[in-house]
Amino acid sequence: MNAARRADGALGPPQLAALLEAAHPVALPPERLVRIGRAQRLGNLSRVVNSVSLLVELGVLVEIGEEVAAAPPPKGGADWEGMIRRAVLERFCWMLEEAGFVSAIQPGDHPAGLRLDALQLPGRDLGYPPLLLQLGIASRADMFDRSWVVAEDCVPRFLALIMGLNQADGHKRLTLDEFLALQSNQADAGRRAEAFALAHELRRLAGHRFLNQVRLISDDNVGAGFDLLSFDKLGSLRHDRIIEVKGYGSTKAFHWSEGELAKARELRDLYWLYLVDLSLLQVEGYEPEMIQDPWAYFIEQNPEGWSSEPQSYKFTAPEGGEPGARGATAPRAGG
Repeated sequence: MNAARRADGALGPPQLAALLEAAHPVALPPERLVRIGRAQRLGNLSRVVNSVSLLVELGVLVEIGEEVAAAPPPKGGADWEGMIRRAVLERFCWMLEEAGFVSAIQPGDHPAGLRLDALQLPGRDLGYPPLLLQLGIASRADMFDRSWVVAEDCVPRFLALIMGLNQADGHKRLTLDEFLALQSNQADAGRRAEAFALAHELRRLAGHRFLNQVRLISDDNVGAGFDLLSFDKLGSLRHDRIIEVKGYGSTKAFHWSEGELAKARELRDLYWLYLVDLSLLQVEGYEPEMIQDPWAYFIEQNPEGWSSEPQSYKFTAPEGGEPGARGATAPRAGG
């Protein structure tokens, strides 16, 4: 089976189904399956060979020693095209995750819909994008349309992929008891501010399909450089509003750590700073001051004239230097 060229692509769904039919219920060598495909005029040699490899990759054609056989069809008959459609959908979702192209999944024209950006789709060398169209997993208005509409019955699988990745962005969701504890009078200022910011985001995003994935991560990942994972709009699919929360009292001031500064500089427009006036938490309608791209706001522009001062210093011993004896007392100036 070395006559194949990946650039030639694979066969269409009816021809792929015919290959599966030929390999059911008796196993046969893949070379013989290729010959059967050629005899049935399913396509040229290269595409038939590619198709056999594709069916094995999808798991609908099972290798048994040196032979291959169609996977057992589901109860109710051998719906080969249905099997291929389900397998392509699963494999394609896996490829999106592995290749890091989940951004190809985008909100649709209505709240329950999704679209695929055709220019970001993986698996072109194996002919996966055309299969999405041929199997009805996605559709397009014309050959120049790069925004493909995901079939309604396939939307839940893509959403499950996104939800899993969103869940991996953080390690913890706040329970109701934890949320109430954060708002108690015994909670420290930082936690009270974080709880307020979380409640604000839940209200702002009411109706979002992934509302349960708006969450605090500050307890589980103190070095993340932010406190809260959220979504910028109701149509957002991935966490695209990364929030650092700062509470303040009588003086409007906050401490910004080196890690938080670095994360703000890295994420820029995705990073938000929420300034929460702790004296106004019980005031109806109060909203935190929300600053997008605080690196630009405070470091590059500083339009309000905020002042800053160093609060800590890092000391590093010189290379090859001999440290003093542990517990030794340094001489006082003038002593």
